[in-house]
Amino acid sequence: MSNSINEISKNINNVSVYPNPFDHSLNTSLNLKNNAWVKIELTDIYGRNIFSENQGFLNAGMHELSISNKVENLADAVYLLRIQANDDILIKKVIKN
Repeated sequence: MSNSINEISKNINNVSVYPNPFDHSLNTSLNLKNNAWVKIELTDIYGRNIFSENQGFLNAGMHELSISNKVENLADAVYLLRIQANDDILIKKVIKN
């Protein structure tokens, strides 16, 4: 079973979200094909924003991002992690337990 909702991305690839399911920390690694302004958002399955953070302007290449201190008090549920690089968006399903 895939945890990806949208795997087609022009600028974002080699995305890993771990651990998944998660408890008190959530990390992602990704490769940008081009330099980009990057934003990470976590929403519930109803689209309500749980967390949003601009990562700033990142150069092309591999990056490790963490939202560990933002997720430890979340209820056990399914969430959507949205990664945006300029106009390119990739969404991953994550599970808190």
